[in-house]
Amino acid sequence: GGGSIEPVAARLIVEGGVGVANGKTLELTRVETSNTYVVVPPMPVRSADGEDVGRTNKRQKLDGVEKMVAMPARSVGLVPGEESPSCFFLDPSLLGTGHFASELRSTLGRWVYDPFDPPETNDPSFGYSVPELAHVCRCSRSEIERAVRDRAFGAEDALAIPFSCATSSSSAVSRYGTLSEEGRHTVCMAIASTLLETDLELAWDFSDSPSSLGREEGGMKLSPLVEDIRSHWQSEEGGEEASSWAPLPQVENPYLTGAKRLDKSQSQFGTPSQLPPADAASTTPRLAEEVVWHCLRPVLSLDAGASSAKEVAPERARLLPDEVARLAAHHTFLRGTLRSPSGARGAAGPAVWWDEGELLEAWAMRLPSMSEKYELRTGLLQGVAISEMKEGVVEGGGAEEGDARIGGSVRRWQYLPEAGLPQVATLRVKSMFAVRDTWTLDEATPYLEKFVTGGEEGESPQGLDWMVADLLRRFSRAIQTTGKDSTGKDVPVTKYVAI
Repeated sequence: GGGSIEPVAARLIVEGGVGVANGKTLELTRVETSNTYVVVPPMPVRSADGEDVGRTNKRQKLDGVEKMVAMPARSVGLVPGEESPSCFFLDPSLLGTGHFASELRSTLGRWVYDPFDPPETNDPSFGYSVPELAHVCRCSRSEIERAVRDRAFGAEDALAIPFSCATSSSSAVSRYGTLSEEGRHTVCMAIASTLLETDLELAWDFSDSPSSLGREEGGMKLSPLVEDIRSHWQSEEGGEEASSWAPLPQVENPYLTGAKRLDKSQSQFGTPSQLPPADAASTTPRLAEEVVWHCLRPVLSLDAGASSAKEVAPERARLLPDEVARLAAHHTFLRGTLRSPSGARGAAGPAVWWDEGELLEAWAMRLPSMSEKYELRTGLLQGVAISEMKEGVVEGGGAEEGDARIGGSVRRWQYLPEAGLPQVATLRVKSMFAVRDTWTLDEATPYLEKFVTGGEEGESPQGLDWMVADLLRRFSRAIQTTGKDSTGKDVPVTKYVAI
């Protein structure tokens, strides 16, 4: 009999015209099998002299039948071969975090590019093209193009595979995957070190500040900076840029007698068998420019005329102070040194807890010169590290100026980068609870916001906090406890513990 059918996972994908990025994805929401719908276009709006004014009005007021206009109409719902009419209802799927993000993120993660062991140059199948991603994610190509261009909606970590690895043709179709964790880590550390040590004149974008201190028209040229980063990475991770190394030639020393001269089979560097051959090349491949750009673009503010769709660095850009500060924070946690109780310094590492005062001091030392008015804020550590209040006086620390102390407590920080956690929501939540037993909503949001729909117009009206809390409730339970605010007063706090 007639009625309505609720379809399961049915989509209509509409591709835009050639050169027009207006493709969209429609979800089939309902099928009616008992009604036939008659579709009539809206009547044209005519002026007093009877001419068409070029716009339509669906709800015109008719004073008389003589004003009615014959319009073409067609019926919708009669399916060939069906005895009863059917009508399909489709709703457009808005391009948002929950549209195809999870599928796109996991699909890109199947191809991991390792700069230490890049794929063969004759392997054109490495990575996914935009049409292939659209097919896997069941959406239009233009939606995937927008996600990849803006590095959003699941493509936050998308890497354009270097053309030298996919094909030798510069006009080849771009293919995408992700960068290995080791590759991302070493390149980001090279960027932080280069910005700190470079002699280049850096341009900064302080447009969010009351004044535009340090903002130069046109920004700085990026090609010298990219080359400095590549050279720094090469020297740190596998040898100098030089393609070969050869021992210095032996020179006769006139101040030595024949008896005192070195044997020709010896040198101050060892025997010839212990030396690398003269034509030995560095074992580390040259870092591709696309990889540098992939790690550099989050800390850049592009000029208005620059296209963010390009998969190589534009000619000019400016540095974003807050993003560079976040990069310097990673550098501090991984390569900084902590004071021991005796006052000596030693290597820190990711598992070490930092007192806030000492962290801010070491962090400031790793910032490149930008502006005297720029101040570090612990709010920039969201998604970089987690914090806790430790009771009592920190051993060997004392009440130093700058420590975040409340009574007899001090705040301390431990490194936990968002990019180092699993890219699947369920696995990420489990990993978070493996690191610490309880989480507040504010602590968890920077690590989970990419997996939920934010409170933007047209999306969830509840907002980002509600969506993150809903995700947490699937894997944990909420408990009410007591915490302290910035003044040291007890306040009620909601925490989440693993089930």
